[in-house]
Amino acid sequence: MINLISGIKQSCLRCGKTALITDAETGEIFCGGCGFVLSEKLQ
Repeated sequence: MINLISGIKQSCLRCGKTALITDAETGEIFCGGCGFVLSEKLQ
């Protein structure tokens, strides 16, 4: 399941957009604009 993060005032480090998405299964947070991965869940 993929969810749009709301209420967070962070932006993508690559393109500057604020449409950040989190993947609940993998724990990754990535930009909905350019696909840049901002955070990965390390196991």
